[in-house]
Amino acid sequence: LFDWFYRLFALMSRAEGLLLELESSASKLVELAPTAGESLQGFSAHEVERLSEALAVHVHAALAAAAPAFDAAPEGSSAVGGESVEGALGILAAAAAVARAIAVEPSFGIPEKLQAVAEALHDIIFDLHDPRASSLQGAIVELCESWWLAERPGRDELVPQTISYLLVSALHEAATAADVKRLWALRSALGVLDYADPSVAALKRLLLHCMIKPLVLRCAEGRKLLVYLFGLHPPFIAELHRAIKAQIPVCRKSLRDLYGEIYFRAWRAASGAYLERLEEGCLQDLMFHAVHAASANMATALRQVLAYTHAQKRQRGVDSMLLRLYEPILWRALKVANPHVRRNAATLLIEAFPLQDPTLPLTQLDEALQRQFDALAALLKDDSVPVRVVAVQGVCRILALFWELIPSSTSTPLLLLLTKELAHDAAANSVRVAVFQGLRFLLANNGSAACLATLKGSAASKSPLAPLAPLLHDSSQRVRRAMLDLLIELSKVRGLAWPSLARPEALLTRLPLEPPPLQLRLARLLLPLYLPAGKTAPLQLGRLLKLCAERTACAAALLQHTPKLAAPSAIVKVAKLLLCAMLADGSPEAI
Repeated sequence: LFDWFYRLFALMSRAEGLLLELESSASKLVELAPTAGESLQGFSAHEVERLSEALAVHVHAALAAAAPAFDAAPEGSSAVGGESVEGALGILAAAAAVARAIAVEPSFGIPEKLQAVAEALHDIIFDLHDPRASSLQGAIVELCESWWLAERPGRDELVPQTISYLLVSALHEAATAADVKRLWALRSALGVLDYADPSVAALKRLLLHCMIKPLVLRCAEGRKLLVYLFGLHPPFIAELHRAIKAQIPVCRKSLRDLYGEIYFRAWRAASGAYLERLEEGCLQDLMFHAVHAASANMATALRQVLAYTHAQKRQRGVDSMLLRLYEPILWRALKVANPHVRRNAATLLIEAFPLQDPTLPLTQLDEALQRQFDALAALLKDDSVPVRVVAVQGVCRILALFWELIPSSTSTPLLLLLTKELAHDAAANSVRVAVFQGLRFLLANNGSAACLATLKGSAASKSPLAPLAPLLHDSSQRVRRAMLDLLIELSKVRGLAWPSLARPEALLTRLPLEPPPLQLRLARLLLPLYLPAGKTAPLQLGRLLKLCAERTACAAALLQHTPKLAAPSAIVKVAKLLLCAMLADGSPEAI
């Protein structure tokens, strides 16, 4: 008990001595600042109040002495005030450090004098133009940050200049992710400002600049901050949206993806008036301009922003929102006279497919889906070539992704329309190429048994791919190349052999007539037929020697590309077998 009273008496004596020194000399304040947190341990409420009064006296005197630092010195001139100004700035920085040590200690109350000190320091943050005051600015901002985060009384008064300083720091050329994270930590302070007041105009401009700052966009905390901005003030949403729209045509695709994430997360967090403005003023506005964009590049850029929302269709409420916002735009745009608008609308319909509201009855869901399939079928027959190309690519994409969910009564007619009509589109080879590219995508992304069975056909009905065979001799090299790519894709699919679509004899006929890139594709398809692996030597060479005898040009073209398609050991083996066959008078049985 004696030891406890002794320690208590020592603490009281030390505190009393420290306070007497602080009250009499500002230099002791500067000495105390580095260890303020440790030195103030054990202070009573009365002692904290005396300390606050001493701080107020020293800060008042130091503010008067530091007045020359509030004006920027002319370029090339010496610093004004000399040591007296530097000493005053040091006292102010020490006062900020001591006040911060009190603010972060939960056991200490906040006397009125200390609150007045914090407010006085806060008010000079942007008045300190002298380079010597840069460290003082940082100390004051740290005090205000700690004051806010500790939820101390009067913290609202310390927000305006603190937030502005953090915004300027995050927007500076030398800013780092740490500056952005620091701003994010103080985000709740943004809610105390009146954004309808003209005095906040400068701060709003800083917030709008955050929307276009790549550092803020690429930092996870920065994107969270931008999402938070959409919930500050309903009219401010339109200003944020305009700032983003101005950047969409000129920024990189990676940033457009991030803008899409910000829009979606802001929509997810919104409600009431905020949700209405985000849906109609932002997302629907992007949809409208993505349909009616004057240039293809602009339409693509806007779709890249919307793509993030399209990809979130599995989340609750997204499907119904997309249907609600797209409905007044898409169906009208698909029927306008302008082919560019129809093309943009078709692309959006395909990317957002299926547009549906899961909460509706099943019959209404079926009607909505059938309406979209009817629109796609109509787009396949559109007068505009670019629209037909988009429709072909889109139909194949939809069939690949949703084959199991689409009834055969819908999918089979679409496939027949592609292979019987659009694959033979005489108006543009780009449409014919799109058919082959789309079917290749379908095979590569949907190897389901139902899909392969439909493509293979049955004894009673031919395969939907059968009408494509004559296009091996198409006049366009692009079309022939696309068909060969489809055949190569078919060769990778188990249960669906490419000779069922194109006869090997037809490929042989084309082999010597095609340029080298297409010859290589043909050789890739024909080589396993004329040089089967894993067979005996007579069987391996029988067909090849017969081909050399009957179609010398075809054999030469096939063997010319063999080194690019086979392993060196296999090529050496073939050469050895051919040499043996030549020495045996061309008889494979003699080898």
